[in-house]
Amino acid sequence: MFSSPEMKQHIKFFYGNYDGNYLIPYYSYTLFEHNLYGFDLDDVYFYLAYQQLGLLIISKETGEIVSITDTDGDARNVKIVDNYAYVTDRYEGFAIIDISDVENPVKISQKDTSGYTRNIDIEGNYMVISAGGSGIYLYDITDKYNPQYLDRIDDSEIGYTYKALIKNNHIIVATRMGIAKISINL
Repeated sequence: MFSSPEMKQHIKFFYGNYDGNYLIPYYSYTLFEHNLYGFDLDDVYFYLAYQQLGLLIISKETGEIVSITDTDGDARNVKIVDNYAYVTDRYEGFAIIDISDVENPVKISQKDTSGYTRNIDIEGNYMVISAGGSGIYLYDITDKYNPQYLDRIDDSEIGYTYKALIKNNHIIVATRMGIAKISINL
């Protein structure tokens, strides 16, 4: 299916049930030798943030790779909302990928941020990104082709950030200093 030098090194991807003692796989699939950092899923597909390869979409039924979409950096996490994949891209910020045709996804936006983007969450038209030593970023994603930067809270105020969630117009963020709840006032 794919012929490239990366195919020479592989790791296994397993999907199945854990019976309390063992993983009983429905299938195992050999993947490229890169690190899987984050994923999301729906009823039909796995969406893998797969380091230098970007976003991999894999059929849950067969384990076959449906598509690979490269991003500018190292894909670290992915959040699926409607027909879009939002991917944190380490030192290259984030990418938004239109996945309405899973066999031919299209990267429609790539925005750079300072720092190391780790985690991403979406609520309505807001997206929050945790970025390690750069704190957190808030974007308006009404226009998926041109997300609008709204605000940033630096790590000097809240600490090195690991994960951020957005719920009911609040950002909840895990940092080295603990957990913070921040109101969104726009």
